[in-house]
Amino acid sequence: MATMEQLPYELLYHIILLLVQSPGGAVAFARIISVCKMFLLFAEDKHILKLVNFDLRMKFKNFYRYQHLNSLLIKCSGAGNEAARFLLGKVILVSSSQLSVSEWLKVERDNHPCDDVKLCDIKSILATDVPGSDRKVGSFLTYFLPENLSAGRFSQTRLVHYQLVKLFLSKGSHHDFIKMDIFLKSYIRYFTKVGEYSCVFGYIQVLVSQAHHVRAVEKLVKKKELFMDTYRELRAVHLHPSGYSSARRYLMMNSVTLFYCSQLVDRCRTLGLNWRQAINDEDFAEEFWRNGTSHLLDKEYLVFNQVRAAAVNCFERDLYKFKHFIQDL
Repeated sequence: MATMEQLPYELLYHIILLLVQSPGGAVAFARIISVCKMFLLFAEDKHILKLVNFDLRMKFKNFYRYQHLNSLLIKCSGAGNEAARFLLGKVILVSSSQLSVSEWLKVERDNHPCDDVKLCDIKSILATDVPGSDRKVGSFLTYFLPENLSAGRFSQTRLVHYQLVKLFLSKGSHHDFIKMDIFLKSYIRYFTKVGEYSCVFGYIQVLVSQAHHVRAVEKLVKKKELFMDTYRELRAVHLHPSGYSSARRYLMMNSVTLFYCSQLVDRCRTLGLNWRQAINDEDFAEEFWRNGTSHLLDKEYLVFNQVRAAAVNCFERDLYKFKHFIQDL
C-alpha cells in the first residue's frame, strides 16, 4: 500500500488544495504541516496559502493562538488570503484591547483614577475571556507598525495594523460589528489617544447602533411570533383610552417598533387603506408579514452599508492618527 509520501506530486497537491478549502481547512492544514517535512513545503506555496479556509466565527479567546509571527494566519495574509486578512484584523483589534487592559491594570496598581467610560469598557473586555496582560502582545503588534515596513525591517508583503482594521470595517457583517464593538472602540482609544472625541469613533458608534437595528429587524421579519408581538404592542398604544398614557407608551417604544410603525403606514398608503383601521385587523397583519416585509431587510442593509461607507471614509481621512504606536509599546 502506497503512503501519502509516495503519491504523485500532482495528486498530492490536489489533495492539499481540497483539504485547505474544506470547512476547518486552516486547522487541518496547520496539523499536517507540523508533523511532516514534506507537507511543510506546501506552507510556502502562495497559491495554497491564498485558498486556506479560516473559521471567521472563532471565539475571542482563541485569537490568542495567532499572536505569534510564524503563525499560518500571518503566512496566508502575506499571500493575499482575504479571509486570513479579515481574521487578522480581528486579532489586531483584540490584541490592542489586551494592551489597553494591561495599561489599566498598571494604573490600578499605581492607584490612579480611571474614568467611568473606560472602566466600563475594560470590564466588558475582561468579560470576553481575553487575557488581560501578556508581554508577547506588544512584540506581536510591533510587526504591524508602518515605520518598520518603511525601514525594511520586515517583508514588504506585510500589512500594517490600520490596513487590516480598514479591511474589517469594509467587509464585516452587522453581526461582526456587534461582536467586535468593544474591541473597535478600544483600538481607536489606544491608537489615537482621542477616543470618544475622534470623528471615526462617532461613526463607529453609529455603525454599531445600525448593526443592532439590522439584527433586530432581521429577527422581526424572520420570526412571525416576534412580528405579531410587535404588531400587538403597536395596536395597544393606539387603542389605549388615555391620550397621555398612549403618548408616553409611544415614546417608550424601541426603535424597531417605531420602524415597523412607519413601514406599516407606508404599506397602508400603497394599498389605499386607513392605517388606523388596518392596525385592528389581524388578517392585515398576516398579509403584511407574508408580503409586505420582504423589502424591509434590503432597506436596512442599504442604510447599514451607507453608514459603513461613511465610517471607512472617515477612517481613511484619519489614518495619520493610527500610524504610530504610543511610546513604550
